[in-house]
Amino acid sequence: MKRSFVVAFVAVMAFGALAAPGHGASTALTTGMLPMQFFLGNWTCSGSMTGKPKRAAKVVFEGDIRGTMIEEQVEAPAAGAAKAYGAAAHYAYDAKKHRIVESYLNEFGAYGAAWTPGWKGSVMTFTDVTNSDGSLGRATFTKLSETSWTETDYETSKGKKHAVFSATCTKAATP
Repeated sequence: MKRSFVVAFVAVMAFGALAAPGHGASTALTTGMLPMQFFLGNWTCSGSMTGKPKRAAKVVFEGDIRGTMIEEQVEAPAAGAAKAYGAAAHYAYDAKKHRIVESYLNEFGAYGAAWTPGWKGSVMTFTDVTNSDGSLGRATFTKLSETSWTETDYETSKGKKHAVFSATCTKAATP
């Protein structure tokens, strides 16, 4: 599972700074999308793939005009040996299966799809169903407060689960 926050959030492989500007104001979210409301807005984050240096990031989550989908954008300038990076994810509610689904793509062509039943207490876990490198895993988001959360992405290899990405995010001040 290779996500940067993305999930990065959401993600999505490398992690970076300065998200792209959004489309503007959105209407209220539909009932199925309400679990994602916590993420709406601008976030300042710091994260990395396991064994790599942490990078600062700003991530943007926005609802669409009808409140039926959320778009996440991550954009990172080059930092040290790390190349510039951009990624996007879209979230929608699957009413038949009663879950939120996510599709994600980065500028290098990595892609994937995942789902979550929503929050279980302060934890939301996305489970991969497909991705470009075949290494399915999970991304766990933990709400620390109304203005902060962490993400940890896991892969399973040789029967053992191990973390491959982690980040901490704080709600950015409203301009």
